[in-house]
Amino acid sequence: MCIRDRVVTRGFDRNLMAYDLQGWEELAERVKSLPISDPSAREFRRRVFSGAIDLIPDRQGRVLLPPYLREFAGIDTDVVIAGMYNHLEIWNASDWTPVREASEGDDGRWEDVYKRQNPGCQCHRCCRSHCRCYGRESPPCRAVSQCLRHPG
Repeated sequence: MCIRDRVVTRGFDRNLMAYDLQGWEELAERVKSLPISDPSAREFRRRVFSGAIDLIPDRQGRVLLPPYLREFAGIDTDVVIAGMYNHLEIWNASDWTPVREASEGDDGRWEDVYKRQNPGCQCHRCCRSHCRCYGRESPPCRAVSQCLRHPG
């Protein structure tokens, strides 16, 4: 993932978020659609937009995060850059460790999250990477019939 044409802003968990221009525009559209009459929405807009910067790499491809963003995320020397599908998260390395550990544990919790997002899906957990149910009320998708652990 190239660092050029990226926007960085404050994250939701005392981290930073970096978006490509398309992802940033999509986020901006969602944020700007929040009602301006709602004080929480105004605070959220400030959090996302007021600290956002364009990343401009130097000749060696390095970027300098401004002090206010480094301070917000507690970044001093060691950082972790974690890919989140449509954006990157930038963490202080010591703050990332418990976040990573929490996301790697308690499989039942993640099963519940998946089922809330895909209520009609009856696929087995091992099939989910191939699941195409997308929340439709339907019998198990074809991933189940292709599953080596759960044939049929």
